[in-house]
Amino acid sequence: MRMLLLIGAFLLLAPSAWGQLAVSALDDDGVERIFLVDPETGEAAPLTEGPGDRTPVWSPDGALLAFERHDSEGVRIMIAPVDDAGDVYALNHEASAWNTGPRWSPEGARLAYNTGQPLAQRIAVYDLESSEESVWGNGREGMLRPVWAGQGELLALALVGDPGRTLTTAIVSVTPDDYEPIPMPGGSERYFEWDIAPRPDSPDTIAFESNDGGFRDIFTLSEADGLVDVSNHRRADWNPQWSPGGDWIAFESFRDGRRGVYRVLIETLRVQPVAVAADHGYWSPVWSPDGERIACLGDPEGEAVLFIVGAAGVSKEALAPELTVTGGPAWRPEAR
Repeated sequence: MRMLLLIGAFLLLAPSAWGQLAVSALDDDGVERIFLVDPETGEAAPLTEGPGDRTPVWSPDGALLAFERHDSEGVRIMIAPVDDAGDVYALNHEASAWNTGPRWSPEGARLAYNTGQPLAQRIAVYDLESSEESVWGNGREGMLRPVWAGQGELLALALVGDPGRTLTTAIVSVTPDDYEPIPMPGGSERYFEWDIAPRPDSPDTIAFESNDGGFRDIFTLSEADGLVDVSNHRRADWNPQWSPGGDWIAFESFRDGRRGVYRVLIETLRVQPVAVAADHGYWSPVWSPDGERIACLGDPEGEAVLFIVGAAGVSKEALAPELTVTGGPAWRPEAR
C-alpha cells in the first residue's frame, strides 16, 4: 500500500521511485483541478480545489507547483506547496487580470508569464521573495511565451507585422528595460517561430518550431552549429521537449497521419516513433528526470488520458484512466 500524506483537506500521494506527475483534469463533478499522479502505479489524488485550475509547472526543486486559475474575473497565477501544509496562494497581479503561461527561473526565485489580452500581451516577471510584479521588455505589447535560458536571460516571442495582414514572430532576448531580436541566419521576418525550448545542458542552444523552409519543423539554433532543421518532414512537427541530457528532442508530428509523439537524436538526426497509432492521437510529451520514460496524453477512447511510455517506444501504458485530462503532464524534478 502506497503512503499518503494528509495536507489540508486532501490526501496526497508521496512520490514513488519513478517520481510524480502533475496534470489538470476534471473531477467527478466536472471541476477542473490539479492532480498528482504516480507514474509507476497510476494512483491519482487532487492537489487543488479549483475550479479552472490548469497548466501545472514544477519549480526547479520540485517543492512548488505554479498553475493558472481561470474564473469569471480573469486568469491568475497560483502557487501550491506540494509536500507541506502551506496554503495555495495567488500572485499579486497588478498589470492585468489575465495572466497565463508561468515559467520558473532556473534558481526558482522568479516566475515569468504573459500578462494582458491576446495580441496585447506583455511579459511580466514576479519576484517571490518581494512579492513584486514587474513588466519587462519596456512594456512592449505582443510579447508571448517567455522561457528562461539561463540564470537571468529571458527569451520570448515578439509578434511582428500587421495583425490584419501578415503576422509573424521573432525570438527575442528580454530585459526589464528592453528587448533584442536573436540573430537568425537568413533573417526571421518571413517565418513564424513558436515554442522556444533551451537545451538543459547548454542554454545557449535552443530548439523551436518554425516554418522556415516551407514546412513546420523543429529547428535548433546554436553558435557552434547555426540553424539546423532536426525533424525535416513535409508534415507538421511541433512542441520540442529536450531530454534531461540534451541528446534527444521529443516532439509531436503528423508524419504518419495522426498526431503522434516522436524523438530525434540530435547527433545523427535519426527520428524514432515513441507513441503512434493509426486511429487516435498522442501529444504533450514530457521526459522523466532520468530520461528513461516519456509521459504524454492520448485519446484512444475519445477523451484525453495520461500515458507512460518507454523513451524508445517499447512499452505504453495508460495511467489513471478515470481522469479526463485537460492539461499537462508535468514531471516533478528530482529534489536538489
